[in-house]
Amino acid sequence: MKEKNLEDCKELQFIIDSTNDTIWNLDLITNEYFVQFRDKDTYGSLTNKKITDKKSWSELLHPEDKEKVIHYLSTFINGDEDTYKNIYRIKIKDNEYRYILSRGKAWRDETGKMIRVSGNHIDITENYELRKKVDNLAYFDQITGLPNVESAKQYFEKTPKISNKFTFIYIEIIDFKGLNILWKKEIINNVLRNTGQLLIEHFKKESYVTKIRENAFLILFNNDKENFKMQMGCLNKLYKNSNFKAYHDIHLKFTAGISEYSEDCLDFDQLLKRAQIASYMGLDKNDYSIFDSKMSKDFENVTYLTREIEKAIKNKEFEVYYQPIIDTKTQLLVGLEALLRWNHHKRGYISPIEFIPIAESSGQMINLEILILDIVFSQIKKWISIKDLPLFVSINLSSKGLLESNLIEIVEKFSEQYNVCSSKVMFEITETSLN
Repeated sequence: MKEKNLEDCKELQFIIDSTNDTIWNLDLITNEYFVQFRDKDTYGSLTNKKITDKKSWSELLHPEDKEKVIHYLSTFINGDEDTYKNIYRIKIKDNEYRYILSRGKAWRDETGKMIRVSGNHIDITENYELRKKVDNLAYFDQITGLPNVESAKQYFEKTPKISNKFTFIYIEIIDFKGLNILWKKEIINNVLRNTGQLLIEHFKKESYVTKIRENAFLILFNNDKENFKMQMGCLNKLYKNSNFKAYHDIHLKFTAGISEYSEDCLDFDQLLKRAQIASYMGLDKNDYSIFDSKMSKDFENVTYLTREIEKAIKNKEFEVYYQPIIDTKTQLLVGLEALLRWNHHKRGYISPIEFIPIAESSGQMINLEILILDIVFSQIKKWISIKDLPLFVSINLSSKGLLESNLIEIVEKFSEQYNVCSSKVMFEITETSLN
């Protein structure tokens, strides 16, 4: 018995007349395609448009969706599934499209051959666009538009990986807090956008560039090890040539860490952690470090000492020793140099060479130098009381300590507190602190 067209079927015509949903039918025997739009508020003039063939329907499809819609329907027709579902956009008037959820059911003859597909279209524009906004917030950085850490995880999970060829490149902009203080937010945002674009253009097709923190980017690099080394070697030069002159000559400095997918490290979070450790432990700015097992132990030590320095400052466990300053001509004592020392309750004596860089990098140098000033001014007051005072006391300052804060106000505070003239204290900036 010949299958009736949807238009000729009174029962189905009744369904059309009793619903606002768009009804559609594809007859695979006659190749006739019928669509009837019902909701005039949503579809406007389309409710008066008679669509009886696939060509007329395809003209309504969004250009970006057309190929995949036709391919998806063709795959369904040639497959074994009986339920059809797809989401795409149709044009309701010039330059205005609506998202629809297209659902259908396959009808088959006695042999199991599909002879017809019929169903309905439901407008889901508001819900779909809301979902896109939610997805955008969940999976994309709102300043640069780059994928975020959640997107990076998804990319990592679905991408085929070969040991020693899949690489995590973690890049962090140094002193970002200072940039935020110095420049307006819009300028900083433009710098971040330009940095993201610079990384995309530099690493090109074999990479997936993401922004995972306020001042940090993660590149998932799926290529040969020597290739990424070459790319990283060019990155320093690239940064130097991209000083963002349109944005007040901001000169960016970065540190980068590399971790490699291998048999002993297959997990996203573990690879990211290794890349971050390599970045943190790397000594050179505008350069990169590749993670090794020693870095992990060194990082644990740094993390431990960072916490211990905070406790030691709070409990005033640091001590100041005084080294004589002798005039080479007269051989007379002219002053003293204040030397900071730390006798740790478990580890014993810890060299300033070890703990000063950690105090600087962890942002604790200001509090440490305030403690030094407190101790020095207190000691000078004691010397004044017994009239046994050298001409001055010299204190070494770090460029990451009080020089970044309000040094004058802090010195005046201790001068007033201990009734000691500030001229009794001199400050020296060592060469290493200026690097």
